[in-house]
Amino acid sequence: MAKVAVGGDPRDPSKIKEYRPSPVNTEENIEWFMFLAVIFAMLAILFRVKFAAWCALYCVLSSFATLKHSEADYKQLFMSLMFSTMSLFMNYFAPQPIPRK
Repeated sequence: MAKVAVGGDPRDPSKIKEYRPSPVNTEENIEWFMFLAVIFAMLAILFRVKFAAWCALYCVLSSFATLKHSEADYKQLFMSLMFSTMSLFMNYFAPQPIPRK
């Protein structure tokens, strides 16, 4: 049985350890959703695939939602967001090619 102090506090001050977060290797820490967002956006722009444009926007937003503030790469986030919005704009508002007869 554990020792209980007379005051009723069962905690043992000699076993208290300070919390130290594990080190993060920045070379292996790749934001896969941001990477996929750029790939989907490029597919949407080059091949005019609307579904890929929406997938790019979804990947950017989910990456932004799960982004940790300490390891935020705002340039990559901004680039992915611009690519996804540009792909949506190009798919919906750009002039459509005229079909050949």
